[in-house]
Amino acid sequence: AAFLLTGCTYSARYETEPAGATVYIDGVPMGTTPLELELSAMRETSYTLRFTLEGYRSATQVISPTPDGGSVTFS
Repeated sequence: AAFLLTGCTYSARYETEPAGATVYIDGVPMGTTPLELELSAMRETSYTLRFTLEGYRSATQVISPTPDGGSVTFS
């Protein structure tokens, strides 16, 4: 995932290999990969991301928006 902070939101793009994983943010399904979302950068707490795809182990990562952006990679 890559993050670009702009104002009070940042753009987050999520990709998986293979594509088609369901992306959950804080337990709420947001769509399937590849997926681009606008998330609040003003949030005081972190986000919990979970990726699920039938036939694969699910992956979970906790992220916090940072002023300098950045990326998160996990498998």
